[in-house]
Amino acid sequence: MQVFLRRNHTDTFAKENSFIYGRSTGNQRIESWWGILRKQSVQFWMNMFKAHQDNGHFSGDFLDKSLIQFCFLNLVQKEVDEVVRTWNTHKIRPRPGQDVHGGRPVIMYTVPQVYGAEDKLETVDLEEVVVCKDECTPKSQLPCDETVFELCSDKPVSRALCACRQCISVEDEDPWFMKRFNTSISPLLSQENAILSKSTYYWWQRLQTKQNANYGDVVRKLFKVVPGKGHYNDSAPNRCRTCAVVGNSGNLNGSDYGSIIDSNDFVIRMNKAPILGYEKDVGNRTTHRVMYPESATNLQKDTSLLLIPFKTLDLEWITSALTTGTVKRTWMPVMAKINADKHKVLIYNPTFLKYVYDVWLERHGKYPSSGFLTLMFAIHICDEVNVFGFGASKDRTWQHYWEKNKFRKSEPTGLHAGDYESFVMKLLACKKKMKLFEGR
Repeated sequence: MQVFLRRNHTDTFAKENSFIYGRSTGNQRIESWWGILRKQSVQFWMNMFKAHQDNGHFSGDFLDKSLIQFCFLNLVQKEVDEVVRTWNTHKIRPRPGQDVHGGRPVIMYTVPQVYGAEDKLETVDLEEVVVCKDECTPKSQLPCDETVFELCSDKPVSRALCACRQCISVEDEDPWFMKRFNTSISPLLSQENAILSKSTYYWWQRLQTKQNANYGDVVRKLFKVVPGKGHYNDSAPNRCRTCAVVGNSGNLNGSDYGSIIDSNDFVIRMNKAPILGYEKDVGNRTTHRVMYPESATNLQKDTSLLLIPFKTLDLEWITSALTTGTVKRTWMPVMAKINADKHKVLIYNPTFLKYVYDVWLERHGKYPSSGFLTLMFAIHICDEVNVFGFGASKDRTWQHYWEKNKFRKSEPTGLHAGDYESFVMKLLACKKKMKLFEGR
């Protein structure tokens, strides 16, 4: 945060010099603080939680962690706060030979001029301070994950707002879902919502590589090639739009889900997942194909391309891929040209992407996976959602249905919070907001 706020300054302590990296063992005072904190408070809790683990009562998964937080976090925080108050008001003895002043830490920090310290404060952009607060301030004062905390306050589902048998949107909805489900943020980018807030723009630009292109210019060029109007804003009590979100998991093998998948109004697939030869398990219809430049593939004329842009260069790529073919590389070589109907190209809205990350994933991981973003797209434009091909295979391996990777025996890790995404998906299924098909 310090480096971010000081990145445009030019003084000696600007940019990377604004933060000192080093071992705490080189600072006797901070080492003393860690010792006191551990002895007066946290060692007891460490021993207790370790005993729970040793006795098989704690596995370390997301739900166990949340339950521990629900039960104990406020108690732990209260003890830590008391230790902090004691430390900040204790008296430090002066050490003249080492140029160490005496006093109480809270006073020395608040009014350093009393001790002859130099004021190093610098003026920063207030809008950037707001961005930092938005990123670092907890969204909730609850002791644990909001989802877990709110599970006990479920309300029964009431009247549906669509014509399907089981609608996503209903009246008198349970508070957990309605707190998150926001129809005012469009899943798709259009000329009407193309201007991004400063906080959204900063967050989006940090996801991958540094960008030099002007976002406004890129979007103006983009909407000269692809449609800039809004889509799928036609929800009504007499509409029943069913959607199949088809993932790439090996649990589709032998499932015979093909006919069920094809019976949906929208069939949404991801990246380069093949159909030919797998129709019995994955169907043969595709209305939407979700991709990003590094996962792009050619499409049939009747298929809509839904691009998830993780960077400004992705928007430049789709404009180029449909016209000149000049963008041939992002962080890796990509398709210079793509076969797709430019009139059926859709762009995932970066504002919606951040909304999914902040609200639905509660900032777990660095950013959502393309699979979870696809699911959220369907949740917000469809009346009934059926999900296929997510999760591990029956033998608990993780591979695509068209591949056999015998070495992947555990859940893949990386930039995405797969454990939490899976938890939210199962909770949505439990609340009948979607139906989850996990193989046969």
